[in-house]
Amino acid sequence: MLEQILKSAKQRCEDKVYYDEAESLSFPLIYPFTTENIAGYINLFNLENKSLLTVGSSGDQALNAILKGCNDVTILDVNPYTEYYFYLKYATISQVNLEEFLKFFCYMNYPHIYERNEKVFNRNTYLKIKDSLKNLNYDAYYFWEELFNTYKPYIVRKLFESDEDRWPYLKKYNLYLKDSNSYEELKKKLNNINIEFITTDIYQPNLNRNYDNIWLSNIARYEENLEYFKKQVIDVLNTHLNTNGHMLIAYLYNTIPTSRYFPNLARLYDLSNTLNIFKEYNPEYINFPGVRIPFRRGQDGVILYRKVN
Repeated sequence: MLEQILKSAKQRCEDKVYYDEAESLSFPLIYPFTTENIAGYINLFNLENKSLLTVGSSGDQALNAILKGCNDVTILDVNPYTEYYFYLKYATISQVNLEEFLKFFCYMNYPHIYERNEKVFNRNTYLKIKDSLKNLNYDAYYFWEELFNTYKPYIVRKLFESDEDRWPYLKKYNLYLKDSNSYEELKKKLNNINIEFITTDIYQPNLNRNYDNIWLSNIARYEENLEYFKKQVIDVLNTHLNTNGHMLIAYLYNTIPTSRYFPNLARLYDLSNTLNIFKEYNPEYINFPGVRIPFRRGQDGVILYRKVN
């Protein structure tokens, strides 16, 4: 399986993904960092010494939760690149300081707006972290070792979405990037956690345990049939949520309860209808500052479910 995943990554790097779909093993692009204001909602959850099931994406949901004391994290994502990218971040955090971390991972608008970071995935930093990566997860090491030895860093970036905010905003909604103290605290906490990965579709999670918290990010925006999403995802995951546990059903950008719904938006953004669909869960809609202020003036929000029995 690893060789197939690596082959798909090389196809992407060589721009072969869209030329021959019959031969393509394409997986979704990786988000380099979260596009959510995790700092805006994380305190709604009791994470200290608790368990969390979260979507993978950039890995930032898991890293921020670990910083807040979560010591048992299961990461679920359909994209197998996600696991390898998480361990690349993990290994880098364990070996270098915050400034070097940012230079290694930030690419868009770094160090200045409208600039590309020439030191992204630079060789010097990679050599510092490769042994740690190898010890943490050999498959992740093999994956990145092959890519970094085959392609220039900006070519490897073809595996990533271009949706990456400027680093000052990344620091605002990623607690672990806020300052050196937070970053170093995360470095210590990474030594005492249990991490599990499940590479599968959210509609077929095949879970064998329960969790204190579940985070679903904004994946509901990609489902037009929210009734089906409720039945096949939320109803199933609820059976794996502990009593007194919390579930982040959905994250919405630039939306308050009085926001007007436009037909070109995903159905999730018809907020009154969405809350009605999930009414048996007594959903709360909670707002906080948006992630792209001042470019998008407004507030983001989450639909939160608290399981009381």
